Amino acid sequence: MPRQRDPIRRCMPLQEWPEGDRYLWDEARCPPEGRFSRGRPRIEMSEYSWAKIAAGYGRWLTFLMRIGELDSDMAAIERVTLPRLDSFFFHLLELGNSDYTVIARFQEIQGAMNIFVPRGDHRWITCPDGEPLTRALPMRRRELVIYSPADLFSWGLELMETALELDLPARRQVQLRDGLIIALLALRGLRRRSMVSLTLGRSICRDPTTGVWRMELEPGDVKNRRYISTQLPSAITPWLDRYVEFERRELLTGNATEAFWVTNRGEPLAGQSLHQVIVNRSRKRFGPDLGISSHRFRYCIASAAPLTFPETPGIAAAVLRISEQVLGKAYDRSGAIIAARKFHEVLRREMKATEETARAVFNKRRRRVAPEPDLFDGMDD
Repeated sequence: MPRQRDPIRRCMPLQEWPEGDRYLWDEARCPPEGRFSRGRPRIEMSEYSWAKIAAGYGRWLTFLMRIGELDSDMAAIERVTLPRLDSFFFHLLELGNSDYTVIARFQEIQGAMNIFVPRGDHRWITCPDGEPLTRALPMRRRELVIYSPADLFSWGLELMETALELDLPARRQVQLRDGLIIALLALRGLRRRSMVSLTLGRSICRDPTTGVWRMELEPGDVKNRRYISTQLPSAITPWLDRYVEFERRELLTGNATEAFWVTNRGEPLAGQSLHQVIVNRSRKRFGPDLGISSHRFRYCIASAAPLTFPETPGIAAAVLRISEQVLGKAYDRSGAIIAARKFHEVLRREMKATEETARAVFNKRRRRVAPEPDLFDGMDD
């Protein structure tokens, strides 16, 4: 059963925003054309960025409503004041948000102001009094449970194999789909937006000659705008074939869509739905408090690669299609494990080097010590 979202943390949806905010947002999405229009500059952003800013701004509106300061007649920029931002800052920290989440929320407010008042300078929102907010926080990385990608891949295979044993077609279809999603995430660690953008025959397809499945993602479907071209291993080929030939076709129930992932209503699987699939499945697998999101797979790949392939330091960055700097700063959590391994290795070498010397000293001391008399020698039982 999915957890109920705390209403305090709710991101107010666009349809509930003040009318003036909605108008400016819609105008920015579809600026008017013509010689005598207001001439708003066109904002070039991905759908993901629009959605992220909308969610962050909606979170800000929820906070203002909660403290009784959401004045619908006031312009959006006028609501953004230093005292309110200060209160919002500590509100987020009190709720246990990570340092990086707090910074992201302020960046989203700034992004919304850039949309509402495009010719203004709103850098002060993330840099009040000329000091970046990052200096007000230790910017600690959250402690995360990291699983082996091999174990996650095996989990995905297990879900697919057991799905074939289910009697109810609806359960089989969804479980096999979910297992395939998990297996693919364990192999390539795609971001959620990239996963849901996959389209059959275009960005994921089977080579008719070799029978190899490939993924070809255009820059517009990737966060860092890097083209992704990768061949999928043969271990997953029969499951991709099975999903396309049976489960996906059954899930569509006669509907037509290019989307690779399909819901039980025959519609394209949305990003939030994919997120919930992973969260629900992982809570059932690992425990209610040990569930993971689809993004955690990237951490797992980044942290496991240096341990599994120490002779190939760039392999994780290549798989995830990010730079080594981003990998080390944001994803790789293997440092403590590597340090412990090196310490234990040095300790083993030192112990081995001193073992012979210690044994010789021990034997020499034994010869010097006279044996103690047996107090019971000569006594009958």
